[in-house]
Amino acid sequence: MPKQSNTVQKSAPLAKEIKNNPVKKPSELPKATITNKKTIQKQSKETKQHELTDVTKRKIQLKELLKTRSENIRTTKHDGSSRKLTRTEIGRDLEANKTSKLITKKVIPPAKASLTENFNRLKLGENSARALNGLAILNKEPLPDKHPKKQLPNAYNKYEERRVKELKPTKPLLKMSKGKEQIFRDNLKIQVKK
Repeated sequence: MPKQSNTVQKSAPLAKEIKNNPVKKPSELPKATITNKKTIQKQSKETKQHELTDVTKRKIQLKELLKTRSENIRTTKHDGSSRKLTRTEIGRDLEANKTSKLITKKVIPPAKASLTENFNRLKLGENSARALNGLAILNKEPLPDKHPKKQLPNAYNKYEERRVKELKPTKPLLKMSKGKEQIFRDNLKIQVKK
């Protein structure tokens, strides 16, 4: 029983403090603290409004700066000389230059220099010279690989294609993978004999 009395004795001073200092409502607080809070709130509102006006002023300045710069850019546009010239226009310019030189120098011009064909505009069916394989399209025969490590697989692929065409009529029910295995074994036998 003495333990219960100890806990009661410890809690007794707390109860006295609560009775002496109850929680005060805002209406019971002194007026000085309320006015301080209100002034602080007013000041914070004023600072926020001031910051917002600064931000809007800055935005307006940036918009005006952007407008002036864009107007400057518009006024300094090119006169159209940067557009692409066609072959005919280039030819006309060359002829005009030649004739003007002839008039001033009175020299007979040599034979017309033929313009080379522009391979970038060449269209060959579905393929065009602009494609990644433009060189392969323009060349009539594929370029052979000069490196020996690349020559052997290419030669084997050609051999395999030829042998598959020979095997299909003789063994039509044979699967492609089995046929390729048989061709590979035949190739090994040929290499061992050499």
